[in-house]
Amino acid sequence: MERDEKRDYLIALRESTGMTRKDFAIEYEIPYPTLTDWELGHRRVPEYLLRLLAYQVGLRNNDCCFVSGKNWFRYRAGAIIVEDNKVLFATDDTIDYYYTVGGGVHLGELSEDCIKREVLEEIGVNYEVDHLAAIVENFFDGHGGKIEGMDCHCLEFYFLMKSRGSTKIDSHSTNSIGAIEHMKWIPIEDINQYNIKPSFLKERLTEIIKSDKVIHIVSEEDRTHSK
Repeated sequence: MERDEKRDYLIALRESTGMTRKDFAIEYEIPYPTLTDWELGHRRVPEYLLRLLAYQVGLRNNDCCFVSGKNWFRYRAGAIIVEDNKVLFATDDTIDYYYTVGGGVHLGELSEDCIKREVLEEIGVNYEVDHLAAIVENFFDGHGGKIEGMDCHCLEFYFLMKSRGSTKIDSHSTNSIGAIEHMKWIPIEDINQYNIKPSFLKERLTEIIKSDKVIHIVSEEDRTHSK
């Protein structure tokens, strides 16, 4: 079957909710035969409807995230976890880069509460927050999954977590489209040898870790054009 990005997006969107095709059709009032035809590639899903579904799923999941045309916005909290001069990063089998542990802040949720929740969910360990280390306005080109081809804007709060003196974790995490996440402790001195997103982290991670002040960063390194 010829690849259909809209079809792939729809399937990833549904799977991110954990719903079966039947349950998804009922929840979003889509005729089941129509949804089936879209997912099997027998009919093409209208782009405007796909964007509307993405918006509705975002509301249902309570993330501070929305889609407007080809623009995607997310309010995210990220964790800088350092043990034995190593920083914890995550990746999954659908991408070729590493990113910080964290996730979307829920509506009505404090960013600090979000990062403690996300860390526990993703690595099975309770970490306490040391301090808010960086506020980042991150602009980048969307690659993979539900943000493929989109112009992305992410407001990110990075928190330095208090060391526990151990690299032992218990991760059974999956990402928003159900892919299994793999955790890796990367030595700080080896950061430049890895493909890490956002790219600014490779240059400024040590500064973020050592500073006792909140650093404001505007990053456009991961997008091909400026607005």
